[in-house]
Amino acid sequence: MNSRPDSPSTCHGGLLTPADRHPHASAPAHPVLRAWRCAALALALPLAVVAAEKVTESDYTTLRQLQYAEALGKARLMFARGDATKQAQAKAVLTQALQESGWNRERYDAVEEAVGDVMGNLRLNKSGDMSDADLKSALEDSDPTTVATVRAHFDERNNTRDSERAEKQVRDEIQEEAAGVPPTRAQLEGTWVYDPDASIDAMLGGMATAEDKAKLKATIAAKVGSPEYTFGPGDSVVSRSRDSAGNAIVFKGVYRLDGRKIFFKNEGSRREESLSAGLRNGKLQLGMGGLGYSVFSRK
Repeated sequence: MNSRPDSPSTCHGGLLTPADRHPHASAPAHPVLRAWRCAALALALPLAVVAAEKVTESDYTTLRQLQYAEALGKARLMFARGDATKQAQAKAVLTQALQESGWNRERYDAVEEAVGDVMGNLRLNKSGDMSDADLKSALEDSDPTTVATVRAHFDERNNTRDSERAEKQVRDEIQEEAAGVPPTRAQLEGTWVYDPDASIDAMLGGMATAEDKAKLKATIAAKVGSPEYTFGPGDSVVSRSRDSAGNAIVFKGVYRLDGRKIFFKNEGSRREESLSAGLRNGKLQLGMGGLGYSVFSRK
């Protein structure tokens, strides 16, 4: 029976090849192959220890901007309501923000995870579900700079509601778009006549049937007819309408603009009344706060 004397491993730390441990399992490795295996193992060991993500103050600022961009994209997608163009724009919000930041998705995810790990441990400690000793032990796995950065923003981040803020921003954007662009005096000058079809669409959108719209149009016409405003020359304004009995109602006075507001003052009166105003798709929208808009077309 052949036997070979035990020989010391050529790998540091007593790492042996399978042939070294079990001499009868297979033939001993060639010395060059054995050396290559040991070198590969030596290189692999330090690579197995992944350095903790270091998050600086600047990194944290970028992270928060990207997190809000992601929340904003989700909010816009939610309000897109089947509009393919708006859906595509919503999905591109985070992609554009990443490009502007110089980060890629992997970097974003890594920083977010590192901050989330520290934040989670700090929250457990604050709530009493983790002792100070356990917190200290848990934070040893995180980079000290990351820990310091998250601690500095703990209260601020703990009270941040990105989704709520993003949804409010989108609602405000929708309302601003619906309100139109604030008009100038030059844009207003001339006569504008009430547009019942556009007004009904502005009030009801796609929620009313054609039959419902026809009934509402007839009701409006019976009550107010076709109101109109004539702006100019100068700051003069004349409004014409009629009551349900068919009597003409005419007001003359002056007006002034202040952003999205038109202020009216009738002849002989000191009191001003106001309407919100905006130009959208070539039409003039006049309204009172959140009560919707009456739409006027140029005569």
